[in-house]
Amino acid sequence: MTTLARKHRPAKLHDLLGQEALVRVMGAAIENGKIGQAYILTGVRGVGKTTTARIIARSVNCAEGPTVSPCGSCRSCTEIAGDHSLDVIELDAASRNGVQDMRDLIENIGYAPMTKGARKIYIIDEAHMLSTSAWNALLKTLEEPPEHVIFIFATTEPRKIPATIQSRCQKFSLRRIETEVIAKHLENVARIEGAMIEGGVAATIAQAGEGSMRDALSILDQAIAGAGDRPVGVDDVREMIGRASPRAMIDTLAAIASGDVARAVSAWRGTIDAGIDPLVAFDDLTIMLHQACLANIDPRLLGESGISPEDALVLAEATRDVGVAYLHGAQKMLFETRAAAAANPNRAQAVEILVMRLATGFARKR
Repeated sequence: MTTLARKHRPAKLHDLLGQEALVRVMGAAIENGKIGQAYILTGVRGVGKTTTARIIARSVNCAEGPTVSPCGSCRSCTEIAGDHSLDVIELDAASRNGVQDMRDLIENIGYAPMTKGARKIYIIDEAHMLSTSAWNALLKTLEEPPEHVIFIFATTEPRKIPATIQSRCQKFSLRRIETEVIAKHLENVARIEGAMIEGGVAATIAQAGEGSMRDALSILDQAIAGAGDRPVGVDDVREMIGRASPRAMIDTLAAIASGDVARAVSAWRGTIDAGIDPLVAFDDLTIMLHQACLANIDPRLLGESGISPEDALVLAEATRDVGVAYLHGAQKMLFETRAAAAANPNRAQAVEILVMRLATGFARKR
């Protein structure tokens, strides 16, 4: 069975969500016949680097192209969609990163494309994992690539790509996709699939995806499968991904904001005992502090956060006495200490100490 992430993969440039700058610039290049011979696509996992590379390949090699609207039905389009095009070669640098791999690639570059009028397009995923000798072997080819060849390097760590390579490539940075954009897309996918999801589910999954459309679609896929004939509920999703409900986290933050350290620790342990990973709960607490700021400024700013109007009032009331400025400071402290907590051999204890520190600070403020 095809996963939702593959089934609903974008097929055209204009289908890419949250990447307006790339769509505009790359679209203009294709329409004006100004296609480069080497590109670097950067961005965090799941934002569509490899998908974008395949879209570029489809746009360039379509029988009606180059075009920003490939037909999807010609031989080239169908072969690329099926991952078996002989003119679009994908290489995973995580497993094939040596100099001999690059030499084998270079030997094949001289051969003409199998399809008349097409280009040979090499998509190298996880490009930052290529060895120095592999890059050196590829450098001369990038300096003077054959007319029929296009290189596309996809990477999450562009700083590891040598400057000599970067200077010979056009670079596009794919942004983290905004939560609202992901949530709207998830709702559309659920409707297309005939799946029932309750209000707030799409926003909850979008937040868990952390800017990655692929991760969000994978969570939705799992939630739909687990729900069976029932509508997918927010609590179902939170339990599946190991996240506390908004009300549970509001109650925990209220205990911390009271300044009563014993009560704060007790509430925090209750959250962890419910099966939530300490670091995940820590991240949820950081988010809740930000939402407390918004609730104190104007509850309407919470938008599609998944917090009900009633809970927004509870959140604002629990933190009103300390003020927005201190809430910002508390959130900043959690941001700055997260890495140390994550690296601690006893993460649960490290996070609990930070909760105690937070509660002590609230006590002083009150």
